[in-house]
Parts: sequence; structure tokens; C-alpha cells
Amino acid sequence: MKARFVVMALAVTFCAAVLSPAFGYGADVRERMIVRNLAPPQLDDSVRPVVARDVFAGAGVFGYTEGPLGYGWPLIAAGTDSLPYNVAMLDTSGCLLSRARIPTWGNWDSVFDVAGSGNQPMGETHNIASSKDSNKVCITWVRTDTSPMPGYYRLSNDAGATWGPIQELPRPQAYLADTLTSFHVSSLYPFYDSSNRLHVMAAVHPVVHDTAFIMPAEIWHWGPNNTPQWSRVCRAGCAPEHLGAPVGYNALYACRPSASDVGGHYYLNMVAVWEQFDSSDVDPATNLLRAGVYCSRGDENGEFWGSPYCVAQAGGHSQRFPSVASMGDDTTLFMYEVDLVAGFHVLGQGSATNNPIVVLKTWLSMNGPEPVSLDTLGGTTYDLQTCGPAHSMLVNAPGHGVHALWSYSSDTSRSFPDLNVRYNFYDFGMRCWNWTDPDFMQSGVNVFPYRAGAGCLAAEPATGAAVISACAPPLLPHVAVEERPDPQAAGLRFAGTIVRNVLFMPEATDHKPQAASSLLDIGGRKVLDLKSGANDVRALAPGVYFVREEPQAVSSRPQAVLKVVVMR
Repeated sequence: MKARFVVMALAVTFCAAVLSPAFGYGADVRERMIVRNLAPPQLDDSVRPVVARDVFAGAGVFGYTEGPLGYGWPLIAAGTDSLPYNVAMLDTSGCLLSRARIPTWGNWDSVFDVAGSGNQPMGETHNIASSKDSNKVCITWVRTDTSPMPGYYRLSNDAGATWGPIQELPRPQAYLADTLTSFHVSSLYPFYDSSNRLHVMAAVHPVVHDTAFIMPAEIWHWGPNNTPQWSRVCRAGCAPEHLGAPVGYNALYACRPSASDVGGHYYLNMVAVWEQFDSSDVDPATNLLRAGVYCSRGDENGEFWGSPYCVAQAGGHSQRFPSVASMGDDTTLFMYEVDLVAGFHVLGQGSATNNPIVVLKTWLSMNGPEPVSLDTLGGTTYDLQTCGPAHSMLVNAPGHGVHALWSYSSDTSRSFPDLNVRYNFYDFGMRCWNWTDPDFMQSGVNVFPYRAGAGCLAAEPATGAAVISACAPPLLPHVAVEERPDPQAAGLRFAGTIVRNVLFMPEATDHKPQAASSLLDIGGRKVLDLKSGANDVRALAPGVYFVREEPQAVSSRPQAVLKVVVMR
């Protein structure tokens, strides 16, 4: 059966023709080691950011405010006195980073550019954080159209009314010799501690001879007032020949770090958590590695970190997208998705499964986290994330409880008509989660009365109430996927989408002709007719272009579109 394709988005692979001779591994090993990223789809003018606010902590009764049309992927941070809220989001291209402010409930300020010319993320890499004790706000992002990828941040000291200049985040000294250090789409997570200090967690990976590799991946902590500013939390990887399968899209061997400061004993002040893949645990359904959840504890400044500790092992299924929150003492919560089939079902990787959303309660002793209980908050068939860094999805509201948020759907068809944002709350007084059901897919409550895609979660410091950002209608990721596995299926496929002099188009896989393709500029104008094999693009100006596969008269499938970045 011929495969049917949907819209194809950016697949940043940073492929090179050959690896450095120092590696000396075969093509199959090199293929598993290469970073593969997918950019978000383009929006249309019907999409907008929406924000929900609970009437009080744990009520589950929300009011709503809608932002400007044509923006998506909104992430929110709440001010010290609840309002104002600050929202970081992408424009309709899915490439340009903007911000808006909600000074009073229901009123949105004008939208302003964040990244400036030449520093745009060109994809979903942004994050936002605000202090609970002051008017400080931080926005971070990674630029994805160059290699190695640089990171940036901007700061506000007046609750987002004005912002300082764009600052490049210095890279940690992770690798030696001719190996460059790169940030990643899953890299940056900013947060402020209880002492009003900024911290940034980062995942980095190596780039050798213009080729980006998933390992050895490293998790680092950046504190602008520390000396040195960077401290390494962990290094993760294996011998390349022992890498049993790829990690999949938008991931490194260890990635999506986040962190929280914790109370309690003097030796326990900060906990970092991340997802990390197991080189020998391969899911036979998708031929992708399964991941586990790892953590490390650090001192109050994040300058010194203990040995990594596995919170949830990858045995038999994948544990992904972790978040961490303190309960105000040495008890720490880790929330994550139990992914029964490795990979992204929304992208056509594996069958749909009812994946539990769980919270592991631990007591953090000197020997590592000691499990206390495991609670299932809910479930979903929709992957919590397909791109971007870790988002704030588990938040402590001191004196009230702990908020939890996740993307929810029970659909198995990949159309997700019931996609929503689901919420639960651990009440400190009742010592239990508010909405649980024997059928975990029914646990939690929907936040929005219409379809919506999750952004992130914040809690008002003054009231403890949950504040939740989302995109409506939701943005479903698009990529070339096959309805049935068929390695011989013809279609538009690429080795990479960042090119310098030559753009390679796939050759026909049988006697049937390939669909004609064109290269369009960002305004949709044709600049080149493409042919199978090598296409000379040296005459084109550097920038963003799109490959469009022209529909064939005998085919009813939609055109495939791929973003291409031409570099010099």
C-alpha cells in the first residue's frame, strides 16, 4: 500500500556527508547518533493564545482571557502580586519570538518583538520565568538556523514593562579539541529561586565538522553570580557501537532539564531533573530507545551537584517529560508521562496508547530520592510535547497545594478532536489529589471549554491560584508520516534541511516518476525548479525557503512542504 503523507515541517539534522575519520563507525551507527529536530508548523490567523485563571487554588473553575490572533505556543509567568502576567509566544511563521503583557485581567498590551533581527529562534525553543518575590522576569530561547546553536536571554526588572538588551548565553566548556558545544531545541529552562536569584538549566551536545550528535549529552546549570558561572550536572552517553537505536525527534541522549529549589536540611537546596535514554532498551514497535527520569541535587547556588540518580527506569516503557516541585520540605515530587510505546504517536510513530501521567513522591536523603508513593493523576493518548524545552507543568503554591498540568486526549486516530489541557491539584489540607478516578483516563478536569493545546502552568504568588496558558485552536505538529510502515514508499524525503551550496532531492525509488518540486522564498514566490539529486543553490541569498511538492493529477494526497535554511 502506498504511504499517504501530510505536511512535512522542518527536520533539522545537521547532517554531513561523512563523519570525522576519528569516529570510524559505520553508516548505521552514525545515523543513530545524528540530531534530528522538527520545527513547529506554521499558524494561520485563526490561532490565538488563551489564558485560564482558577477562581482560587484548587477550585478547578476557570475564567478566560484571549490574546491577539495569529500567535501560538504561549508560555506564561505570573507576577509577584498575581498580575501582571507576561506571555512569550511565536508568530504565525512559527519562527519569530514575541511577547505580550496582561497588566489587568482581560486586557492585553501590544505585542513586541523579543529576539530582534538575526537572533530569532526559528522554532519552538523559548521559555519564560518570573520571580515570586520581585518584579524580575526572564525569557530564554535558542536560535536553530545555525550550527552550533546559540542561546539567548532577556531580562526585565519591572514585571515586563521594559526589557533589557538581548544577551547571548555563554556556552559551557563541555567538549575539547575540534568539538563544538551546541545548545538544542530542548535546552533552556530558566527559574528564580526563593532568594530571588536567576538560574538556567541547559542541555548541550557536541558538533563535529558541522555534524550534530545526540551524545555525549551534558546537563549544565548556569548562575550569573556564580564563579564559574557554569557547573556540570551530568554527562550521559555510551560507546557509539552500543547505541541500540535512535532517540527520535527533538531529543538528545539526555535533555529537557528543569529544576526547583527545595526547603529542608541545610545540605539540600536544589533539585534538577531530566529525561535520559537507555542505549540498550529498544522499543520493538518503533525501533526507538526508551527513556528514564534522572535527577541530581545541588547546593543553594547550583555550584555543586551530586551524582545523578535514576528516579524512574526505562524498563518496558518510556518515562518522559519530567517536572519537579518541592512540597516545602525534603519531600519532592516528580511528574512524568509513562509512554507505553516509545516515540510520538502524533507524528505516526507507533500505535496510540493510554499513557498514565504519574507523580512520584520522594524523600530526598543523602543517598538519593527514596520513594514514598506513586500517584496516577490522569492519562492521555497525546504526547505531552513533541518539541521545545521542559515547560513548567508542576508548580507548588505554598500554603495551598501543588498544581499539575498536562495535554489530554483519548483519541486514537491522530485527529485529536477532544484535545484539551487537563489539570489536577494536590491539596495540602486534604493530603490528596482533588480529581482521581479508577479509570485514570478520566482523572483530572479539562481547563478549557473548547479544543486547546497546552502552553504551561504558573501559580499566583499572592493567591496560590493556577494560571494556565494554551493555544486555541490547538496546533498539531505535522511531519511526513506513513499510515503503515513501508520503507519502500515513495515521497519527499531529505537527509537534511540546513544547506549551504547544494540541496539534494531524493531519487525515484522505482520506475514511477517523482512528483515535481519547487523552491519558494518566504513570500511564496518560486525561485527554483528542483530536480532529483543535487540542486545548486549558491546563487540564492541566505535565508529561509520552502520546498513544495507539486500535487500529481493521479494523486489525492496533499502537497508536502519542507522548510529549508540556506546558509553560507
